[in-house]
Amino acid sequence: MNISDGVKLAARTLTYKAMDSSKVINTLVSRITFGSVTRDTLAKNILSGTVNLAQQYECDQKLLGERSAEIVSLARSVLFDNTMVQALWYLC
Repeated sequence: MNISDGVKLAARTLTYKAMDSSKVINTLVSRITFGSVTRDTLAKNILSGTVNLAQQYECDQKLLGERSAEIVSLARSVLFDNTMVQALWYLC
C-alpha cells in the first residue's frame, strides 16, 4: 500500500466536501473541467479508491489466509456486480 494512494484519496475527499458544501466551487470546478468532474464522478472515484486501498491492505496483510487475493477479488466482483444489477433494475 502506497502512502501516495492514501494522500490522493484524502485530497479527493476534501475536494468532494468543498464541492458539496459550496455551490460556487461546484460550478467553478464544473466549468473549468468542462463538466468532466462532478460530485457524482468524484464520489464514485472515492468509493473505488477506498475499495482499492482496503483490497491492497488485506492482500498485503493476508488477513484471510493464503488465498486472500482470490477471496478479495471474488468478493469485490460480487459487490460491484450486484451493484450494477441493482442499478439496472432501478433504472427499468
